[in-house]
Amino acid sequence: MLTVAPTCPHCVRPLDILSRRLGRTHCGTAACRQHAAAQVLKSRWKALANLAVQRVGGTGSMNAQPNATPNAASTAVPNVSKAGPPTVLWLRPTNRELEPVSDALRLALAEAWRQGAAVGWRHAYEGSDSAQSLPTAATVLCEQCGGGCCAHGATHHAFVDADLLARWRAAHPGSSTEDAINDYLARLPAVHVKHGCGFHTATGCALPREHRAPVCNRYACDSLQALARLLQENPSHAAVVLTPDGPLLERAALLQQGRITPITGLPHPDELPSPF
Repeated sequence: MLTVAPTCPHCVRPLDILSRRLGRTHCGTAACRQHAAAQVLKSRWKALANLAVQRVGGTGSMNAQPNATPNAASTAVPNVSKAGPPTVLWLRPTNRELEPVSDALRLALAEAWRQGAAVGWRHAYEGSDSAQSLPTAATVLCEQCGGGCCAHGATHHAFVDADLLARWRAAHPGSSTEDAINDYLARLPAVHVKHGCGFHTATGCALPREHRAPVCNRYACDSLQALARLLQENPSHAAVVLTPDGPLLERAALLQQGRITPITGLPHPDELPSPF
């Protein structure tokens, strides 16, 4: 009876004798090593998510799909077992380093807005204001995130387009486009998130909602939409929110009834036992 040699789960090539003797689960090529490492990291993130859920008193074995440095001591968090197991949500890491709003940035924004008004550049975005369409308790997720979506404002000049400038002029009869541009320039903060939108500060957007572009008020990431749906069904539902940065845990928190409770003392994924 012929014995079928084990194969690499990534490229399906038969494992050679050396690989089998070394106990490898893959063929050892660069591509398959990367696939194997990614699989291990994904499994460790799932294990870390279960650990975080257990930390807050929920049950383990969460259906989590991962997409940063733990403190030495653990933070006491509310027990959520009575409200049912929390849902695990994932956020992308967000740059929080600040830098001064430079004269060069001011000039670049003014010129971009001026040209956009001249050619009628518009950034249409359908939907409704998230402040009205989503539960208030869900929007605290943005505070935990730090404004990852706001980074796009750097490449789109804060989304200040022809429509936004025209709206400003309509609210100020007799004004010019240049007046509107100067007003937006005057609203720039002293410091903003480095390499990010000029209006993005450590505490959120420097612009009041009525002066922001529609996309800034209407956009809701997948995690925010998921949390909103959960809270619409059950306002007491809790969520464990994890922010991975590659193989590191940037931050973790429990979100429940509009409150953010940091979960500290969690390990990094590579500090957990290998899943294989």
